[in-house]
Order: sequence, then structure tokens, then C-alpha cells
Amino acid sequence: MGRTSTFLYTALSVALVSSPALAQDERAFRAAGVATTSQSAIVEAYYQGLARELARFAGAQAEGDVGKQFRRDFERDFATFKQRYFTPDTDHRCVARETRFSCEVEGAIKVLAVQTDFNKIMKTTERTLSNSLTFVVSAAESKDRNSPLVVEKLTGSFIESGYKVLSGSAVNAAITNGSVDFSLGILGLEFSPVQFDAGEQRASGSLTVRFRVNDIKGKTQVASVPVTVSDTVAGPSLSVTQADLTAKLAGKAAVEISRKVNASLVSFQVDKGDAAAAQQRMTSGQKLYLIRLEGVAQKDREKIKLVRDLVASQVRGATAQVDPSQSNATRVTLSFGVTGTLDTENLIDALYAQHKHIPSFEATYAGNNEFIVHY
Repeated sequence: MGRTSTFLYTALSVALVSSPALAQDERAFRAAGVATTSQSAIVEAYYQGLARELARFAGAQAEGDVGKQFRRDFERDFATFKQRYFTPDTDHRCVARETRFSCEVEGAIKVLAVQTDFNKIMKTTERTLSNSLTFVVSAAESKDRNSPLVVEKLTGSFIESGYKVLSGSAVNAAITNGSVDFSLGILGLEFSPVQFDAGEQRASGSLTVRFRVNDIKGKTQVASVPVTVSDTVAGPSLSVTQADLTAKLAGKAAVEISRKVNASLVSFQVDKGDAAAAQQRMTSGQKLYLIRLEGVAQKDREKIKLVRDLVASQVRGATAQVDPSQSNATRVTLSFGVTGTLDTENLIDALYAQHKHIPSFEATYAGNNEFIVHY
């Protein structure tokens, strides 16, 4: 390494170490990436930092469709997403190693920005699911006297999310006639000993809830990860704060369980739908193709309609539909089935002919039955 490279490396090292105090919604991180080009290694390092943060509240979705969507967006417009998700002092350094580059990035992630974008993606899918799913919530297997309180809070949280929740005498009949999709059972509650600070006049404690969610029709377990929450309640004595703390912990646990169940259901239903669709295509001899319209939002109906009409005219019997799970604020993904062989070059030519009035228009076939369109 020459003197100039050594100087730059040292200067970057100092910059990485000397970072200002973090804001409340920021989290420090360090991540590494390796690739054949320095730019790809830099993007990989930044994304690894983002992926770790995403996994904190996205769970399995960090590796599922949501994670893939974040990855595609990140690679498509690295500069914009770097500015959105990382603090200005976040920096990187790279070292060439034979035919590859190794890059390390260090700084802070804007947690609120990541969580906001994740929630937007999840809410779109959750709304679609919640309108058609029915739940049964119970605590039959839990012996804790506070279990009914958790069930009550959880039921309220599920109803607020849009699910239909059955209870009482309606449950057995609904299960018998097959109108219940999922059951959520509270298996047990574990309250920590309440700590009371007489000086601060504040009680604190935690609650761990063990639960299980089953797909009744498919007889499959969907989720069973315990939830632990903690909180405090102000008051003059332990006897005064005990009930309020219990209710607060129960409510907080219910919200967290609902969030985890929503995330699990999204993965489960998407996988289930994909499997059913794949089986149907296999039976009919169809192949699924995707057209990703980059820089297009759901409100851009004219652009979407043009491409949908083009697919209908170019591919016999095909109907292109918007795939919400693979679309977001800056991309609309269309999917369509093809029986037989599709001439991808003919479809590319047709796309260019249709958009010849847009100088910046680009359309490519990326392989793996996927077209990428930029406006």
C-alpha cells in the first residue's frame, strides 16, 4: 500500500472512530462486504448493516419477500437509500485483495426510517390478509389467573388489525363448519417479581408470554416464539401500582404478540399462496413471468394499463396483474402466466415500440422469467 493509500486509509479510520453522539432513533453498527468490484462491496457492506437492523423487528421477513424488496430497492438506488437509512457521518474503507475487494462500513443506522418503510410494506399485505382471516383466541392451557386479561387485550389488538375473532359458544360451531383459519393459544405467563423504587415512587416488572398459533385447516404450526416485555408504573406504593402494572404489561405483550403473528402470517400466507399458484401452473404447464416497472407508483394507472394491455396483445391468453407483495412506492410488479414458450426479445421490442416517445425508457430481460423496465 503506497503513502497516499496509507494516508487515506488512516484518515478514514479516524473518521470512522470519531463519530458524534447518537440520536434516540439511531443505532451504531459496523458491517463488511466482499465483491469483485469496490462499488459492489460497498453496497454489500451497507446492506448487511441494514439487514441486521431489519431482522430486529422483521423476523423471518428480513430473509423473505420483504427483505428481498429492500435489497432490490437498495441496489437500484444506493445513493438515495444510503441517505435515507444512514447518518451523514457513516463512512467506509476498502482494501483490494487479489481479484476481490473487501469493504468495511461503520456509523449509525436511522432506525425509525427503516422501521417506517418496513411497516408500510407490511401494512399493505396485512390489510389484504386481515379482511379474510378468522381467529380463535384462548388461554385454555394457561393456569395463570391473569391469562384472561391477556386474551382480552390480544383480542382487541387483533380486531384493531382487521381480523375477525371468535369466542364463546360460536367457537366450536365455527371450527366444525371450517370457518376458522387460525387458533392462537396462550400457553403460559411468567411475571417477574415487581420491583418498587420508593424514592422514585415507581414500580417496574416484566412479563413473558408463551403462545402458539396453528393453521387449523392445514394443521400446521405458524408461530410459537415467546414474547417478553417490560414496563414501569408510577404510584405511591406497591399495592397501588400492582394492578396497573399487570394491565400495562398485558396490553404491551398483546401488541407485541399481534405484531409477531402478523409478520408470521404474512410469510405463511405468501408461501402458501405461492405454493398453490406454483402447483396450479405446474398442472396447467404455465410459467410465471414478472415485469418490474421501476419508478412507477400505484397511482400511475396509465403506465400500468399500457403494459398490461401490451402483455394481453402479445401473449395469447395472458393477463398481467399487479403483485402487491412485490410492489412498493417506487415500483409496480406485474405478473402473468405463459403456456408454452415466450419470445422474450419480441416482448422487449414491443415495449420499446410502445414507449418510443420516452427518450429515457429502458427495458431488459434479466433472465429467470423477469423483465426490468425503467422510465
